[in-house]
Amino acid sequence: MKKNKSLILNTLKEAMIKEELAVPLYASHITQTLFWSGLPEKKQQKIIAGLKVLEIESGHHALAFKKIMDTYSNL
Repeated sequence: MKKNKSLILNTLKEAMIKEELAVPLYASHITQTLFWSGLPEKKQQKIIAGLKVLEIESGHHALAFKKIMDTYSNL
């Protein structure tokens, strides 16, 4: 049982880290490369706004994973 619990906690931790790091990094990269894209300013702003929403949601997901980890580790 302990082995399965440890595996689940490690999987949750990995998911949390990815949510905390990958999405903001990806969003930042896209935002920076839009400068070179040649897209109209209005389209760039729309994409950036969508990426900001994605970053916010990613933060919520990371918090949810943290809560699940904390609850499950105390079982």
